[in-house]
Amino acid sequence: MDRSGLTAGIIGCGSFGTALANALSRNRQIRLIVWDKNPQVLTAIRNNRENPLYFPGVQLHQSIEAADSIHEIWECADVIFLAVPSRAIAEVLKCNLRRTRSKVVVNLAKGLTPEGKLPCDLIIEQVQSSDIVASMKGPSFASELIRNVPTRFTYSTSNSTRVPRFESLFEATCISVEYVEDWKALEWVSILKNIYAIIMGMVDAIWNAANVRHMFLALVVQEIREILLSLNLSTDVLFTSGGIGDITLTGLTDLSRNRTFGLAVGKRFINVPVNYTGAPILEGLESLSILSKKATQMGLVLDKFPLLKGLIDVLEGNTSPYEYLQRWACQ
Repeated sequence: MDRSGLTAGIIGCGSFGTALANALSRNRQIRLIVWDKNPQVLTAIRNNRENPLYFPGVQLHQSIEAADSIHEIWECADVIFLAVPSRAIAEVLKCNLRRTRSKVVVNLAKGLTPEGKLPCDLIIEQVQSSDIVASMKGPSFASELIRNVPTRFTYSTSNSTRVPRFESLFEATCISVEYVEDWKALEWVSILKNIYAIIMGMVDAIWNAANVRHMFLALVVQEIREILLSLNLSTDVLFTSGGIGDITLTGLTDLSRNRTFGLAVGKRFINVPVNYTGAPILEGLESLSILSKKATQMGLVLDKFPLLKGLIDVLEGNTSPYEYLQRWACQ
């Protein structure tokens, strides 16, 4: 089929990048190309229409093209989705110099960079001034998106305007999008919801009771709101899919790795203090480690946010999960 529309590129063929590619492939008006650092994954997508590492046996759409190099994505795509962990964004951006056209560059990561920056801040520093940088977040498990389950995202842009050509990518797909103006607020909520999901897992490990669970959920949303206000950011994002939608999905659903980590800590299956560097890639855990060291330079006073500060104390072995949470439960 001839394709006269936009070209979308996805860098990173992990579970989410693969699921997003398969969802976007339903829009027959766009060209879709993907790239991953693992050449075996690209070969499998190209030859077998499958990503055996993340979705073995799931047939990917035939329109998905596997790029020969990351430079092909940066040169050919009009919209580029960065589906890589926050720690990998800097490396990916090194390859964006050899290109001639402006892009829409979309951050999908939900964590702080190792330098303590928001991913979009780092992207803005590295891409061309004519590029539009966007953040896209929402309640979106890859295991459901790959099956074309209806999924809604919230997006925001560095120039504070909607981008119709970006929104057009999702026509005829299972994805819908909504727009908010404050991209920094959207980035922060996506980072914080992973951290607070660890707390929600600990809550269920100790009580596993609906009353307590939703009491803490309200406390979590309140503290996230206080953090946004302290950073002079809009709280409107809390009432979007990328806000309360993502907070509840990550905090209350066992498919969430951050929540599952909290469950394991609460049940004493994981010893504290936690070795952050030796842990598997959990955006919430990594962001918490960075935040605990760089809060001041980010403009945050951790003592003002007792849920957050208490979680750090638990993971550093200064108090037990039960002692930490019981203080709140008995207030």
